[in-house]
Amino acid sequence: MLGAAVGSLCRSKGSALLAGLASHFVADSIPHRDCSVTLDTAIAAASLAGVALWKGTDSAEFWGGFGGILPDAEHALTELGLITQEQEVFPTHNVKLDMHGPDSGEFVSQVIAGIASILLLALKGTVGIHRGDPGYMQRNASRQRCHASD
Repeated sequence: MLGAAVGSLCRSKGSALLAGLASHFVADSIPHRDCSVTLDTAIAAASLAGVALWKGTDSAEFWGGFGGILPDAEHALTELGLITQEQEVFPTHNVKLDMHGPDSGEFVSQVIAGIASILLLALKGTVGIHRGDPGYMQRNASRQRCHASD
């Protein structure tokens, strides 16, 4: 959900995908508890499906979410025996680079990040957060004229 929230602030699907990848890097750098690959995959798939149904697969939110979960595909490939852990290339997954935050055993930070991400997605558009909406400036210009005459 963090990738989807960050993606919602982007103007294109490509930049949303990159922002989602960056959000994964940041999230992995913060101490947290990693769950099993099976549970992680289920949560990621359900989250991305939810974003797809809510915002559509052509949205920056979807592509940000996809970018946010994409690095964890390496864990699934490792679990399936298709690659070794040493072959994982994402910087926070690569054991040689050792950039992953410590496993703290806590998950509260992940829950808070998830809730905050859902709130950002829900509030987007209602508080002036937009992604290049061509009518946004025009709609707000008329509001500003109304308030200026008050």
